[in-house]
Amino acid sequence: EADVDKNGYIDMIELGPVLRGLGLFKDMAPRDAATFLCSQFETIDSNSDGMIKFDEFVAFYNNAVDCQKSGEQMPSGKALREELHRARLAEAMALKELELVLQSEMELQTKVQELSSKLEFVQGSK
Repeated sequence: EADVDKNGYIDMIELGPVLRGLGLFKDMAPRDAATFLCSQFETIDSNSDGMIKFDEFVAFYNNAVDCQKSGEQMPSGKALREELHRARLAEAMALKELELVLQSEMELQTKVQELSSKLEFVQGSK
């Protein structure tokens, strides 16, 4: 797991081994690897708060794996931010759908309770 200190974020120190594990430092001089690490951290940290959150990391990681499979270069920061934005929109839409389903379920439960009460009243008046 990338979040070694389990604080819920990935910092620059934790990102290095992840990038190395993906083979992104292969054939790089140490100085180039350090520069690459800094630039990737800034790219992945889409809100520039100095911490990489789970959704930011997932967007980066998925792109990195796809690039490895296809032999392409890593996408730009803009591409990563766009994918993260799409993922957040999809999540928001899914949450809205869930909210609507839960609201419908609550309305249905209320109607069932009303009908149960009416049925009990009708059966009780016989």
